[in-house]
Amino acid sequence: MQYFFLVEWAATFVESLILLCTITAASGRRYEKSRHYLAMLLSTVCLTVLINVLNAVSIFSFLTPVISMCFVIFILSRITSTGSLLIRSTACIMTYLVIITVGYVIFVLIRVVYAGDIYSAFTFFMSPGPFRVVFLTVDKIIDVLFYFFVHKSLFKISTLKKKYQMVVLLISLAAYISTQYLFGVFLDTANDALSAVAIFSWLYILAFVTITIIAFVLIARAEQERQTHIFLHSANQLLTENYQQLHAY
Repeated sequence: MQYFFLVEWAATFVESLILLCTITAASGRRYEKSRHYLAMLLSTVCLTVLINVLNAVSIFSFLTPVISMCFVIFILSRITSTGSLLIRSTACIMTYLVIITVGYVIFVLIRVVYAGDIYSAFTFFMSPGPFRVVFLTVDKIIDVLFYFFVHKSLFKISTLKKKYQMVVLLISLAAYISTQYLFGVFLDTANDALSAVAIFSWLYILAFVTITIIAFVLIARAEQERQTHIFLHSANQLLTENYQQLHAY
């Protein structure tokens, strides 16, 4: 039992670290070198303790991520990053969206080895045991791989105009609520026929948010290039006029 307890804490620590690293990568570090790593470590430990305390009350609750988000957005992310509240909120909700989507998809896929109904399978996977360890291991490995795949591009969120950042925030929030709602319906109906539909819906929502962000980044890049072109054109025109005036005398 103690072994399973350590696995739960380790999985929560990894998840918390990914969340804070994502927000910091998107909005910029507050500190450099050793002070940065110390701030990240202490913040991750604080978040890990909070989540495990909440899980001790209820191992699965839709309220736990909400409390964690508020704690991260308004307190911890201010310690580790320099980004605005809007950027920190957007990065936090997007990260939680990816984490829960990956977890739900893995649960549905691994669930095929369990003979019982969906709700009892969910209870089984949430209970300490070998299947829970396998689930958490696979889940967190994919989360880590996903982070390393996208972390170099996360800063682009901060380059978006505020109106685009607000749209991404609202879309991410709507996608997060929809994903949680779909999973609740999935558990309540306990219908195996919905498994493929649920996976498709979650991945579709995640893909939609990703495509929206990419589109806004491309728009921002095009706008920046347009402004650069206007500036260079104006500078070139000014130089031409100065050259003509110089040779007019």
